Formats: sequence, structure tokens, C-alpha cells
Amino acid sequence: MASGINIHLRCGHVVLLFLPIPHVGDSIWCTKCDVPREVIHTEEWFTRCQKCRYSRFAGNSESLAKTMATRHWRKTGHTTNYGRYPSDPITVGHDDVTESSLDVVCEST
Repeated sequence: MASGINIHLRCGHVVLLFLPIPHVGDSIWCTKCDVPREVIHTEEWFTRCQKCRYSRFAGNSESLAKTMATRHWRKTGHTTNYGRYPSDPITVGHDDVTESSLDVVCEST
């Protein structure tokens, strides 16, 4: 089960929220400032397949995102990415067969 996600507010504070997740531009209550503040950024771990429609969000749980990516790769053989949205993803597995990966036979024999 996914955990909450970090919500960055205009005042500079970060709030950990669960459902419902606000969108960028929404206003939520900042408990430290004691006034409503605008959401400027959200951080959430995700898993996304490069070949099919498989895509999952994992909240604040990196281990859950990695587990989902690895499970999908092992089950289907598809290259799967996971990472902290919106940053660059980490790739799990590969499904393309390249010449270098198949170069097992030495031609000099």
C-alpha cells in the first residue's frame, strides 16, 4: 500500500499528506504558519514500464516503487523505470537483445 507524499508549500514548509492529494496550485493549510498556503511542488515515487501501460505510484516509499518495477520486469521481461517524480528514473532490467549481450561465441576459435 502506498504511503503519503511530500507536498512543498509556497512558504517553504514541507507537509506529508495522504489521500486526497492536492495538485500544484491548490491551497492547503500549513500547520506551521497557521494559514492556507499554495502547493508549489509534490514528490512521489513511481514505477513506469517502457513497453506497456503499466504505471504505479508508490507515495513516499522507494522500496515499494523498486519492488513493483522489479516484479513487473521479472513477470513480463519489459524494461521498467522507477524514480521520484518528476526526477530522472532508474531503469530496472532490459528487454532489447543487442549484439554485445549475445557475443558469447569467440570467432577466433
